Amino acid sequence: MKMPAMQDNLSLDAMLELLDVPGHYNFSLEEFMSVANQFSSDNRWFSPHAELVIIIIFSLLIVVGLLCNGAVFYIIVKKGCRQSSRNWYILNMAASDILTCAVCTPLTVVRLVMKNWVLGQALCKMVTSLQCVYVGVSTFTLVALAGDRYCSIIYNKHQANFGRCVCISVSLIWLASFCISMPMVIVHDIEHVVSFNGNIMWSLCLEKWESETLVTVYTILLLLLQYLSPLIAIVVIHVFIVRFLRSRFQPCCVDDANIRRKRRRHQKNIFLLSSMAISFGVAWFPLHAINAMASIDHTLFTGLPFPHIHAACVILAFSSVCLNPIIYGLLNSNFRRDLLKLCLPRRSAPPVSRMSAYTDITRRSSPNMEHMGLISCSAAQTELGFSNTQLHRVRINGAAESNF
Repeated sequence: MKMPAMQDNLSLDAMLELLDVPGHYNFSLEEFMSVANQFSSDNRWFSPHAELVIIIIFSLLIVVGLLCNGAVFYIIVKKGCRQSSRNWYILNMAASDILTCAVCTPLTVVRLVMKNWVLGQALCKMVTSLQCVYVGVSTFTLVALAGDRYCSIIYNKHQANFGRCVCISVSLIWLASFCISMPMVIVHDIEHVVSFNGNIMWSLCLEKWESETLVTVYTILLLLLQYLSPLIAIVVIHVFIVRFLRSRFQPCCVDDANIRRKRRRHQKNIFLLSSMAISFGVAWFPLHAINAMASIDHTLFTGLPFPHIHAACVILAFSSVCLNPIIYGLLNSNFRRDLLKLCLPRRSAPPVSRMSAYTDITRRSSPNMEHMGLISCSAAQTELGFSNTQLHRVRINGAAESNF
């Protein structure tokens, strides 16, 4: 996705309009020096306090994102990705979030707070294209997760070769994301603003499109491919799943414990995937909206604190790198259990006596007696085939082991 700083979607002419400087490149010396002073006074878009707040917030996002996604990545790899296709997709999203926190977010902070781009042409082309790749991978992975849940519930598909299918799907996700981001690599370049004596006053990392029409078309295309279409697909898939579950699990069948357990599991999965989709939609909507508005008519932001609005939208968008692992970490009981095992030191399990094992077997074999609170030794002898001597030995051994 295209995530510009103030100058990204705007040409130098448009920037000068936002700065209320008439005349563009043919302005007077006084007007030129006014613009130059705005850029060269402190080389910052924000006040020192606002810049400090932005840096602190992004630092927290980076740390929390690396810790949470790193924990998820470690748990899934240690547990084994082959257990389910959903683990592969979650692992793919965690890997994308880790790369975003480690590489993309720091470059975004530099571009967000500094007017003068000092990191060179290669990083200028890389920063926005990496952001576009990240958004594509996250969006398409959410759609793949919803589709995988649909197939497993509706068609009850558990193919033996699902690993190969998931690898192909993940490869296509990354390939499509890179293809969508290629225009960002092509159009981004550094624009040098020179003084009267030929010295470079500052350098801007800008998008240089051949026409405004191409900017509008590409922005709308990103909005459709990376936001509207995936959200619509996820909503439609979840509607089909909910309708299927409601039609299959009728009230007359609710008394079946197995059906109730399956229904609860499916509902938890639907709630989990829906929460991830909703968080993605809420987090990325403001940035998509201002990108579209700036590309269509940048004069809409004239007189408004555009850098502050844009910074707030970028912070909200990048919060998704923390929301995803928190959602499927806190709402998934398996992840919670594995996370506790990872964070808390291992404790040696207490020895299980033979008597407790015998009692558990007896309770399972005699549900009616368990319900009444009565366990008959004679009934246990009959059902389990124990003799009096064997039962006596079990009791003595169990009592002896319980003393340790």
